[in-house]
Amino acid sequence: MSRRHILNHNFFNSAQESPAQFYWAGFLAASASIDQTSYRIELNTGMKDKAHLEQMIKDFSGDIPVREVTVSLRGKPYTQARLAISSITMVMGLANFGIGPNKKLTYIMPSWLTKHELVRDFIRGWVDGKGNFYLTSMENKARREFRTSGTIQFLKQICSIFTDKLVLQSSKFPITEKNGLGKIRYLHQSDVDAIADFLYQDSSISISRKKESALS
Repeated sequence: MSRRHILNHNFFNSAQESPAQFYWAGFLAASASIDQTSYRIELNTGMKDKAHLEQMIKDFSGDIPVREVTVSLRGKPYTQARLAISSITMVMGLANFGIGPNKKLTYIMPSWLTKHELVRDFIRGWVDGKGNFYLTSMENKARREFRTSGTIQFLKQICSIFTDKLVLQSSKFPITEKNGLGKIRYLHQSDVDAIADFLYQDSSISISRKKESALS
């Protein structure tokens, strides 16, 4: 008989708001599969982010193991970090953030979240799960870009928050659409720097390699 694992099932309770709660909600919104029938949260990441999943379980005051599994990718073996959490209370807590099944095609932030003082932590969690600051070359000059992806309405929410809270050069939302989903691509260097500082400066939790990329 397998033992029951320890877990703070109330981590996403609205009465216990914290930067860590909003960050992990954003990360799960970007990265996890949510099943509201079996009340299960599942994540599969590259091995380079295994330690980050272990940090999440630590923040959840849990002892659920992050497992290593080998799958076939383009006909070759590929090792993933896999985490599965079963919790009715957590799944319902994430639903308060608008996070549920089929979120890849439907996710938008609830109105209350877009106005919350901790929304930057949520967006940083999303970017750690589905985005980055990229170094590119144009006309033999190195430049940085900020990119992330999601539903068009969600990306418009992010751009609106950036426009409201930051002084940006971009007058239009840099969103492109394909097959009903979209991508953000900020190119103005001052905009990229402002977004990086807003999301990662003085942040208490993030993927270290993405924070380094943002603030380099």
